[in-house]
Amino acid sequence: MKSPAAIPLLFVLSAGRAAAQETIVAPPIEVVDAAPGDGDEPPGAPATAFATRVTFDRAKSEGRTVAEELETLPSLHVRSLGGLGAYSALSIRGSSSSQVLVLIDGVPVTPASDATLSIGDLPIDAFESADVYRGVGPISSSFAIGGVVDLRTVPATTNAGGRARSHLILGAGSFGTSRLAVASPARIGPVRLLARASLLSSEGDFEFYDDNGTRQNTEDDSLRARRNADFTVVEAGVAGGARLGRALRLDLSTSLSGREAGVPGLGTFQAESARSRGLGAITSVALRRGHAAGSAGARLALRATASAFRDRENEVGLGAQDRSDRTLFGLLGVPTTLAVLGGVLDLELRGSLERYAASDPLSSVPVPSGILRRAAAAAGSFERPVGIATLRVALALEAIDDGYELTKSFIGTSARAGSTSARLQPGASAGVRIDPARWLSLRSNVMTAERTPTFEELFGNNGSVQGNPELRPERALGADLGCFIGAGALQAMTGVYWQEAHDLVQFILTSQRTARAANVGRARLRGLEVGARWRPSSYLGGSVAYGWLEATNLGEAPSERGKQVPGRPEHDLYGRLDATIGQIGIAGDLEVVSGNFLDPANYQEVPTRTYAGATLRLEPASWRGISIALVMKNLFDHIVADVPIRPAPIGGRSVVPQAVADYGGFPLPGRTVMVTLRIAEPTEDER
Repeated sequence: MKSPAAIPLLFVLSAGRAAAQETIVAPPIEVVDAAPGDGDEPPGAPATAFATRVTFDRAKSEGRTVAEELETLPSLHVRSLGGLGAYSALSIRGSSSSQVLVLIDGVPVTPASDATLSIGDLPIDAFESADVYRGVGPISSSFAIGGVVDLRTVPATTNAGGRARSHLILGAGSFGTSRLAVASPARIGPVRLLARASLLSSEGDFEFYDDNGTRQNTEDDSLRARRNADFTVVEAGVAGGARLGRALRLDLSTSLSGREAGVPGLGTFQAESARSRGLGAITSVALRRGHAAGSAGARLALRATASAFRDRENEVGLGAQDRSDRTLFGLLGVPTTLAVLGGVLDLELRGSLERYAASDPLSSVPVPSGILRRAAAAAGSFERPVGIATLRVALALEAIDDGYELTKSFIGTSARAGSTSARLQPGASAGVRIDPARWLSLRSNVMTAERTPTFEELFGNNGSVQGNPELRPERALGADLGCFIGAGALQAMTGVYWQEAHDLVQFILTSQRTARAANVGRARLRGLEVGARWRPSSYLGGSVAYGWLEATNLGEAPSERGKQVPGRPEHDLYGRLDATIGQIGIAGDLEVVSGNFLDPANYQEVPTRTYAGATLRLEPASWRGISIALVMKNLFDHIVADVPIRPAPIGGRSVVPQAVADYGGFPLPGRTVMVTLRIAEPTEDER
């Protein structure tokens, strides 16, 4: 169960890296030189996919986070409930966070109890890159309505097959922020290993603009320091891999992490004593074997999480809480790749079992206990080149069996272990890719999918999120069309997309402290995305990403019909320019997010966010692997902006100042400075 308190303590043994590192799968489809798209495309991605690989090497040296790097892509928005370390969830093309599937090395880490995994909880030092799919993704994600983010852990070997390098990273910055990361390779017989550990902590005591809960009265407004926003995250892990014979490969990774943090609440109503902590474990191991007609494999994943949230003073939710949540999750998958009929056939069978329980001695409403969810799925896709075109079709069917029953009373609806409720969840997609030139690729897809509500949406979480056990599954139909260009120093893409969702699940503010999950009927999403990367030389480069989104509520409520679905910004722009002068690197970036609302009636507008940043990096050749980076975010300390009053008053002021915030109205920090020192083992050339 995801909560402001819960952070998974990841213990992952995962595979799926074999195809990227060694050629033991079926030969790729022969198409006319694939265009690179708006970034490096992931190896093995569906030919028709809108996919991008984001590498984290530069981000680690500059002290950036996973969330900050992912947000540089078009149509991808990170919803944050505060500053560094706060709960952060992904939205792709206007999707809800629950509609985005998060994988680690191809293994789902967002089961029903934790479907909105906080990207802010994931230490960037544990990952080498992320493969982002906007829309259609691999067959393991057939039921992801929004998209897929597949995080790839740092491997024990380089892409060339060499040993990974040791390194030490130290960082310090604003608001009492500190960072430590170390990594060192080793070898035991045929197995190469890479051990790592990291720590990130911050006081989070930034200043924000407080309107004292009276939006139209500016006389009592003031600047206040964020309280009880401290956090500490620790992580340690080992990655390894070995070839067992000529065609059999084992890849694994083990990661442990934990978190302890304050829960500050909303800006005006700050919590002084609410605290959270979380532990967990994920274990996965996979084998993959290549053969003349393709490859076959198997992977097993086990996960256990435990989180706790304490709010005895009733500062965050409705009533005092002392809640504990526990989850067990297991998954078995059998993927197969075959070269047949002049194309490539991918198949996967998988089954999962999840058990969730919670306890809260202070709650007046029974909390869910002994909830079971069993699922079995079969998915397949087929790609085949036809002249300059590549055709792809994918089908999937999942059977879900929920073991709980609802109990209604005058205080609400609760859930407990009981009779089962089974349903079938289908998914399908079809796409075409046309490559009229070596530098040009045209792609289009249509897809339909369903999503069963998560345990968080059904039963709430620790704190301010109220569940709704009577939620209906979401259903969506969508399409996209795009053009990808790769010409010399320029890589660019532009695309449009459309989606109509029925019974869309949305968290609606029910008070200044709480939000409740509800089906909003129908919603239509239409958007435009543009991305470009330009590097004319090794000394100069730049990138830009823009997303426009029209998210319209088509529900029956008169006050909401035709209005913008809350939490979906209309405009999202990011740009960065890099230059290298000798041994000094400089960069500037700009982020603008606007047109966002907190409520379905569109009365509460989120202020436009305009952040400018700068980076200075020093990496002399004589230092042999040592670099220093100074990163400044929100240079102009943009923490307050005017928003219109809705409905507009007759006479008097029409706009009021409000804290710059993100989804949910949680304030964001002002000017931030971070200094990072990286000491890496010298390469052969540096020696």
